[in-house]
Amino acid sequence: MLDIRFNKNIILNKTFELIYLFNITIITICIFKVILLEENLLTPSALGTLMTSNKFALVAALVIVICGIMMMVMGNTHANRVLYQEDFGNDYSMSGSSSLRCSDSSLYLDTSGPSYTGGGEWNKNVSLPPAKISWQWAGEDLGGFQFWLKLTFSNHKSIYYVADGSMNPKSDGEHYRDEEGRMRFSPSIMISGVRLGVVQRDVREDYAKYCGSFDDIEIIRITVGMSDEDPERRNRLSISNIMIYR
Repeated sequence: MLDIRFNKNIILNKTFELIYLFNITIITICIFKVILLEENLLTPSALGTLMTSNKFALVAALVIVICGIMMMVMGNTHANRVLYQEDFGNDYSMSGSSSLRCSDSSLYLDTSGPSYTGGGEWNKNVSLPPAKISWQWAGEDLGGFQFWLKLTFSNHKSIYYVADGSMNPKSDGEHYRDEEGRMRFSPSIMISGVRLGVVQRDVREDYAKYCGSFDDIEIIRITVGMSDEDPERRNRLSISNIMIYR
């Protein structure tokens, strides 16, 4: 699920880590070279003196400490940053027309021509703490369409991120029974006008702004809705690289 091939953020992080390690290595070599020149220890016969050099010992200890701290920071970043990466491979449910498909780590809707309409929903059950979320979505020949990403929480609340130009989803919330068996209704939050392209949102901030305070809630479901409802437009839609991270 955390396939690095489809995670641009992980690739960037790893690139920066490698560049940082390379710079540390070059700086360390330069420091040692300066010390060797100052102590006149560039000859094999001076190896014993090298090992007893106070400057050598000080720099060696400093480099070890810096590398240890750096490895701890990078290890924590790698372990904690990415919580979820969706590659649209398996363990999901999908409803609607056959025009909604998963391929090449993307979910897309293509009704094959302007005169055809249809759509559906993709669902994935998860168990994740509210964190930051990013994804990439795109559309071609748009008009009269629905395109949104929905997060459902463990307390029956939900947030829709609706693409710019898209109609709002037809569902306005969730009906459920409370612990005493009474019917309740929890309205959904609609965040409309989200631009196509790469999207980054802080779920905790959005939840606090629109739903109030949160305690031990979790994200329990991710849903993507795509629908072409205009017979004069092709409405080719796609979404990929859904990632939840700290």
